[in-house]
Amino acid sequence: MPADGRKGRTAFLFSAGASPRPETERELAAAFPLFAKTLDELCARLDPYLELPLKCVMFAEPGTRTAALLGRASYAGPALFALQVAQYRLLRSWGARPDVLFGHGAGRMAAAYAAGVFSLADGCHAVGTLARLLDGALGETAPQALRTAYGRTLATLHPGPPRLPLVCDITGRPVGAETAEPGFWLPGPGPGGSR
Repeated sequence: MPADGRKGRTAFLFSAGASPRPETERELAAAFPLFAKTLDELCARLDPYLELPLKCVMFAEPGTRTAALLGRASYAGPALFALQVAQYRLLRSWGARPDVLFGHGAGRMAAAYAAGVFSLADGCHAVGTLARLLDGALGETAPQALRTAYGRTLATLHPGPPRLPLVCDITGRPVGAETAEPGFWLPGPGPGGSR
């Protein structure tokens, strides 16, 4: 609480941060059944988009070839999404209520889910599709081809307006109706894409 007695506001940040650490996920899953259940649910939804089961990669022993997959965007993005959504649900179960949400990079879709913009199914579909596209992206024309293909996927989703304040990582301003536009969620330069 601030020294002047005013109540502070709570912000949740869903970051692009470093790849998840297997020991962290294992400890959280062992200590908190809700976290473990949510992580299992998310991994099951994301597995069809990946070559190897996501939880196997997330829980792989450090130094192994499987663990090294977390260094690839095609696994790091889904792993961060799964980890952050599971952490969010755990925090909410304890009564933590954010006043505002921020998402950056891989954390944007987790923040959008937390804000109510996307259902869990749509969030997983978007994250999984991007992972699959990133895994196959090669050559100089890859960025534009990736944006086009991902844009087609985003156009099939059913976003709603944020139910909690959600701040754009590019402008630093709260977002609203623009979250319904597929172009807002495209990576890279664009109306809402992370740069």
